[in-house]
Amino acid sequence: MVKRLLLLLVWVLFISNFIFAWAVWHILSGGSRISKEKAEWIIDIAKMPGEFYHELGTASRLLIKNSTDSINVNSVNGFILLSTINVENQVAEVKLVDLSKKKYLQIWQADFSQIDLSKVSKHNVRLFHPIMFGKDLVTIVNGYLVRLDSSSNYKWVKNGIFHHSIEMDADRNLWVCGTLPLVKEKGIKSFIIDDAIFKVDPGYGKILYQKSIYDLLIQNGYQHLLHYLGPLNKDPIHINDIQPALTSSKYWQKGDLLISLCNRSTVLLYRPSTNKVIWLGTGPWSSQHDCDFLNDHEIGVFGNDVIRINNEEILTHGHNNQYIYNFETDQISTPYTKMFQTSKIKTLSEGRSRILPDGQLFVEETNYGRILFGDKNGVNGVYVSRINKDYIAMLSWSRYYTREEYDFEIKQSKK
Repeated sequence: MVKRLLLLLVWVLFISNFIFAWAVWHILSGGSRISKEKAEWIIDIAKMPGEFYHELGTASRLLIKNSTDSINVNSVNGFILLSTINVENQVAEVKLVDLSKKKYLQIWQADFSQIDLSKVSKHNVRLFHPIMFGKDLVTIVNGYLVRLDSSSNYKWVKNGIFHHSIEMDADRNLWVCGTLPLVKEKGIKSFIIDDAIFKVDPGYGKILYQKSIYDLLIQNGYQHLLHYLGPLNKDPIHINDIQPALTSSKYWQKGDLLISLCNRSTVLLYRPSTNKVIWLGTGPWSSQHDCDFLNDHEIGVFGNDVIRINNEEILTHGHNNQYIYNFETDQISTPYTKMFQTSKIKTLSEGRSRILPDGQLFVEETNYGRILFGDKNGVNGVYVSRINKDYIAMLSWSRYYTREEYDFEIKQSKK
């Protein structure tokens, strides 16, 4: 009798699973035999195992160190906001790493519920250049700008074509790279990708200011950067970094912006309040991906030092480099060349750097999944997010925080 009941139960479960699987397939295939209300209910049930796995996995990862990662940074304190992928489910996540204690303090992993992923797999989505806002996180997800709370829940989502960097100004507003829709007008502007700078209120995701880079260059007399440098392609600008000046100096004002135009190997200093380019430099860096204010008279530029020949990217010196431009002397130096040479730092695209208060250089070698710390004598520490003994995880523009910067954000979250 018991055996018959068990067989009947197995048979009922088999038939139920078969019907349920057909229902999910029918809904996802665009079928109309099931009402909208029932379809939503069925899909919610189908998602439950994955959501349970996500919550369980996140909780367990917060309690233990990930022993597969390589954290060899004994000479460096501070924190890394590491944008990478999760080892278990291969989905993008952000981890806050305490370098001195060599452990994770917090992990964010969005569920993509409010993001249009119709044209891309969730396993190909990156969380670009995350930045802490208190204990929350603002990042770029498949072109959307989003804010997540400390539990990875959405606070707001801003639709658009946002990309590359996110930086905070002295008023705690965010400056984000983006692209404007193509205009329907005669002339070159209707042909090219018109990148722009966007000022965003992190509290609500409201755009406070935007400026077309095409218009900015034309209005300041730099049309030759768009029109007269060989054959015109669809992406002559390719903005990839905006760095706000947090204080004023002899050479810039608080609120001015350093802007990187990758495909013109150009960095410019722009004043939004007057719509004026204060300074502009092309090279010796090429295809650069980061620019920073260093003190009251110097800026830093991370040069990929890449040229493109027949769609192939070639390193001009065999490695990347860190440039320092001095406004007082109008001179450029490269004090970290040995670090780049000896460690073969050579990301062809992307890449980040920051000269730390103690003089060490933080570098994300994005294409090869390494974060390195070093000085003029070479590398002092390396961080790798390891999947297993054979593979390491891709990075998506990580960020370094000093102890003071981290403590300040935590204090903001308590206000």
